[in-house]
Amino acid sequence: MFGGSIAEANDYPSLVAATDETYSALAQTVAQASKSGQLRSGDDKMIALTCWAAVHGLSQLIAGGQVRLDTGDASPRNLALAATGLVMQGINAPSDSGKPRRAKVKRAR
Repeated sequence: MFGGSIAEANDYPSLVAATDETYSALAQTVAQASKSGQLRSGDDKMIALTCWAAVHGLSQLIAGGQVRLDTGDASPRNLALAATGLVMQGINAPSDSGKPRRAKVKRAR
């Protein structure tokens, strides 16, 4: 959960509690947005997990020094907003009809 920086997360109960609280807030926000029609209907848990994974992955890259923050407007906050914006919009280019194209993905056998 913490990128290998913490061997046993349960040794830090306040950190685990903060993580659980943050994810819970995200899941509730996704459920409310889905219910109100702001997000497409579907699996709210998977949508929340996808958003969480995008920001978590970005955080790990920043913490590991793999993302340069010294160029332009690349603050952690702006990068997180850009990443979540892409998740929200989807990354497929729209088709001529304006609907998202379905990406062709080869499945591993």
